[in-house]
Amino acid sequence: MPKTAPDFVIAGAPKCGTTSLHHWLNQHPAIHMLPGEPHFFSEDLAYNDPPMPALLYRTLLDASAAEQLCGDRSTWYLYSTTASQAIHAANPAAKIIVLVRQPADMLYSVHSHYCQRGQRENEPDLLKAMALEADRRQGRKLPERGGFPEKYYYSMLPDFASGIQRFQKLFGPERVKIVVFDDLKTDPQSVYADVLGFLGVDKDFQPDFKVYNQAAPLPDSLFRRLWRTGTWRYAIRRLRPKWWQRFHINFKRRRRARAAARNPRPAFSTAARDLITRQFEAQISELEKVIGHDLDKWRIKQRYDVCSPAAKQESSNS
Repeated sequence: MPKTAPDFVIAGAPKCGTTSLHHWLNQHPAIHMLPGEPHFFSEDLAYNDPPMPALLYRTLLDASAAEQLCGDRSTWYLYSTTASQAIHAANPAAKIIVLVRQPADMLYSVHSHYCQRGQRENEPDLLKAMALEADRRQGRKLPERGGFPEKYYYSMLPDFASGIQRFQKLFGPERVKIVVFDDLKTDPQSVYADVLGFLGVDKDFQPDFKVYNQAAPLPDSLFRRLWRTGTWRYAIRRLRPKWWQRFHINFKRRRRARAAARNPRPAFSTAARDLITRQFEAQISELEKVIGHDLDKWRIKQRYDVCSPAAKQESSNS
């Protein structure tokens, strides 16, 4: 029987390792990942303009074999107010995977990604880009050809807890898997096996643990602009044979690595990282409560001058 909805969804968040996990899962013989990021269920966000037609989405689902689990990775589902309900209506038994990351590091990576992709961000300084949010919520000072405006609401992105709670309320906490980016980066094999166990497939399969979608400068070419206009690109991706998909993915990885080496992104200063981290301390605390996971390593550790009175007092008390 043809599938009418995905069996599981990677619902977010951007620049938290979702692309790598997508490709690792897609290598598993029992899993088929939909190409790209369809965002079919997030009707309140214009990720694809025009939106993906239902017929095309069903065609993408049909590409999976009957015995395979079908996964949809659309990283803005986490911020959509309608996606959780729409996914639940389509498949109340679906499983949800959410990846989270230290807020300052996530925002730095998101901003770098935008700056290096043509016209997606017109303010090269992250702190200044964050300060533009009030204007951008009013439709002002948005990048030309930048896509849907919500992607530039930087203060919204580290609010992982709100999106997770929307999914937990509908699907139950037991059907919502949280992956911390730090763990994915330091021990991908264990995290991958844990995710496979959550999905109920063979945990012993070993993928090629390459990292995908690292920030790298790409030209704002006419082809890229045309490629992003409309959802026809998903139909083309669906028709590509597996060998071509693997070749193209590896080609893009090598090209981006060379581009990043030629033009590395600016360093993230400790002062800026600390400032942004302090701004989102409440979000870190709320996420800890929601997922029951200690995230103290995300917080700022007090840095004392070794000659300061505070440092001497701390030393005498230890």
